[in-house]
Amino acid sequence: MSGSPTGTINWSLATPVANRVAGTYPLADTYHSAQLQNTLPDIVKRAAEMVTAETGLVTPGDPDVLVVSRSDWAHRNLATFSHLLAPIESKIAEKLEESGSKGAPSIVARQVVAIETGALLGFLARRVLGQYELVLPTGDKGDVVAVVGANVLALERQQQLKPSDFRFWIALHEATHRAQFVGVPWIRGYFLSLVTELVGSAAPTPGRIGRLVAEVVDAQEITADPGHAHELSPMGCLVKCDPESEV
Repeated sequence: MSGSPTGTINWSLATPVANRVAGTYPLADTYHSAQLQNTLPDIVKRAAEMVTAETGLVTPGDPDVLVVSRSDWAHRNLATFSHLLAPIESKIAEKLEESGSKGAPSIVARQVVAIETGALLGFLARRVLGQYELVLPTGDKGDVVAVVGANVLALERQQQLKPSDFRFWIALHEATHRAQFVGVPWIRGYFLSLVTELVGSAAPTPGRIGRLVAEVVDAQEITADPGHAHELSPMGCLVKCDPESEV
């Protein structure tokens, strides 16, 4: 993941911002997280068997199952976004040129886009429970169920949830996404073609990401009830959010 500050978006600037915004959780590096990693593969496998039994969709093999930190989640998604959004970077450069942003102002504008993206991903990293990864940063086919351990442990304690039931529910959600993309061969290619078409037709607007950050923050106040899960991303993100808000 890279980007020249003179030609494209300098995505490397987004990483430290995402890490700072994502923060940490006291139990993230304890035996609780290790126990989650040790038991999660079996939970996901059991959930996948239930999905197959109910839907008839066959999902050969087992996905990689990872417990990641908030920073890891932000970094993995930043890498994926930078790959998927590569076609639009030239449009951003053209937009900056059309607006008269050349030289130092142009460089600053590109840096701002990267920093805003990092802030948005860092904020989401505090809320995401898990996701099924369809696309790897390299652009190769992905088959990974990633769970943000800090957020799972935090929500279990905040809401006094039974870990075995809650973790199975998360696994069932992600196993369902995997069944969609692995069990129906044409869906992955069709989905990626829609993403490519959307990105290719997008017209970048200065400050748009910044406004999105503000809107998400407004919708997800720190005082909001974190006990509700909402589908946010077509890549299968399961996110804690206020049941009265819409993202």
